[in-house]
Amino acid sequence: MKKYGRWFLFLIILYAAQTSLLPIISYKGISPDLLLLLITSFALLEGAKYGTLMALGAGLLKGFGSGTFFGVDTFSFVVIAFLLGRFYNQVYREAKFLPLAASIGVTALHYFIFASFMFMLGFRFSPLEHMQNVLLPMLVYQLVFSYPVHRLTVKMDDWTRREWSQNGS
Repeated sequence: MKKYGRWFLFLIILYAAQTSLLPIISYKGISPDLLLLLITSFALLEGAKYGTLMALGAGLLKGFGSGTFFGVDTFSFVVIAFLLGRFYNQVYREAKFLPLAASIGVTALHYFIFASFMFMLGFRFSPLEHMQNVLLPMLVYQLVFSYPVHRLTVKMDDWTRREWSQNGS
């Protein structure tokens, strides 16, 4: 049970950093999404089953704390974690290029899922202008923060696995 408590604490710490510290460096209201980067790394390390559970928790936490449409982030996170978790046996966990490539793909997928929901709900916006003003800054932020979040997630995963194996749980 300690393992899950540590992951939950790690999730809370990243959420607190995302909502309190990172808006300081935001550009036109766009700031990095550390929870998206966390579920990306976690799903690649732990697989679809546990990645989806982490995504569900992260999405609900983000949904409760933000003023956006409740459930859209959760849906997007769960879909992304499930898709990425299918590849967890096929990736090298110490790869330096992995978090960069994955962050680009999941950020674009998360953006398009969110934009699709906005379109289905009847919001009018210019897709090209919106991509230029929202998606591009988001991609830059995600690229900058992807490797540090991935390294923290790998260290946390190693620590919890070591604790798990020592306790025999």
